[in-house]
Amino acid sequence: AAIDYGSLPGRTCFCGIDLSSTTDLTALTLLFEPTEPSGKFDVLFFVWLAGESLPDVCRRDRLPYDRWLKEGNIIFEGKPVIDVDSVKSKLLELSTKYKIQFVGFDPHLADDLKNWTEWEMVPVPQQTTFLSPPTKRIREKIIRGQIRHGGDQLLRSMVEAGRVDTDTNANIRLNKAKSQSRIDAL
Repeated sequence: AAIDYGSLPGRTCFCGIDLSSTTDLTALTLLFEPTEPSGKFDVLFFVWLAGESLPDVCRRDRLPYDRWLKEGNIIFEGKPVIDVDSVKSKLLELSTKYKIQFVGFDPHLADDLKNWTEWEMVPVPQQTTFLSPPTKRIREKIIRGQIRHGGDQLLRSMVEAGRVDTDTNANIRLNKAKSQSRIDAL
């Protein structure tokens, strides 16, 4: 279903950032709470691609980023390494439009993020015990049709690439080890 972008500015939202440096994607994802109990959560995301040539990045990942670039959520700056300042600039821009409550982040590669004082920064260790409860909540919302992403093809490819691993205590987490594609925005 289409996202009503006009409804987003007044809604509470939460941000997650997954940084990378060269071959993984850097992702900034916003999750907007519904305005009513039976409403849908809306998801916006932005990804940064590292590389000097977009066709080379498309071949490397076997994904048509060049076709998806027009959707506006892919940021390709033609650099071999992701520029963290670009991520911060995008977050600053978004925070002037949206009510971002806090920013969750993977502590790995995130030394720069720890110094951002504009938002409450919440480290989210990438261990199953930390990831399982929110992954279960999001999975339930997806199954119930309560998540709306506007049919974005890149996000769809990430959902298709993501696999859920379950441990002996029924904890779950996303895993891309068995996939050749990307799941960073998830």
